[in-house]
Amino acid sequence: MGGEKILIIEDDVNILKTNQKMLELAGYRVFATDTLESAHSIVNDENPDLLILEVLLPNGNGLNYCKELRLKSDIKILFLSSLCTKNDVINGFHVGGDDYMSKPYDMDELLVRIRALLRRGRLIKSEERVLRLGALELSLSSRRAFLNGEDLLLKPREFYLLEVLIRNRDQILTAQEIYQLIWGSEANDIRTVWVHMSMLRKKLADNSVPDFPKLISIRQQGYLLTLDEDKYE
Repeated sequence: MGGEKILIIEDDVNILKTNQKMLELAGYRVFATDTLESAHSIVNDENPDLLILEVLLPNGNGLNYCKELRLKSDIKILFLSSLCTKNDVINGFHVGGDDYMSKPYDMDELLVRIRALLRRGRLIKSEERVLRLGALELSLSSRRAFLNGEDLLLKPREFYLLEVLIRNRDQILTAQEIYQLIWGSEANDIRTVWVHMSMLRKKLADNSVPDFPKLISIRQQGYLLTLDEDKYE
C-alpha cells in the first residue's frame, strides 16, 4: 500500500461511512459520495486509483457511469451492489468492471479484493501506459501530452478532453456527449465545450509535424480527432 486513492460511490449512508472508515484505517486515501455528479468532479480532480461503485443510485446508474469512464480512463472499478443475480454480475463485467461483489458481503473479503485490484493497477503503472495517434502521445501515468516530443502543457480538463478524443479516434462525439463525459451532467450550455475545444485546437496547431493529428469540427454533428482529415472534407 502506498496511500492509494479510493473513491466510494454509495447511497447507503451506513455502508458508505463504514467502508470509508475501514479503508482509511487500512492506509488508503478515501473519497466518498452518494451522487454521480459529485463522483465526476472527484474523478477529474483527484484521479483515484480505484472506484467502489453501487449500480443502483438515486441520480443515475452505476453501469452507465462505468461505460462512460471506460471511454476516458483505465481506473480500476469494483462493483459493490445490492443486485446479485448471475446476469447482474455479467452485466457489471460487460460494461468494463474489474470485479463484482454482492451485498451483503464480508469486510475481509472486500479488503482482499481491493488490495488485489490495486496491486494489478500498480503493475500496470510500473509500465509506461501511453496512448498514441501519429505524433501525439499521451502518458496516462503522468497525465501529460506530447506532440512530436514537445510537452503541450495541458490543464487537467484539457488532458481528459484529449484522452476522450484519442480513445474514440475517428468517431464523431457530439458536444453534449463530451460535456457529459468530462463535466458529468447533461449539457444545458455547451459553450464550455466550445471554449475548451478552441483552446485545445490552438495547442494542437503545429501543422509542420509529420503525422499531425487534426481536431475537426463537423457542422451540426460534433468533434473528432483523426490523422485522415481528407475523409471528412
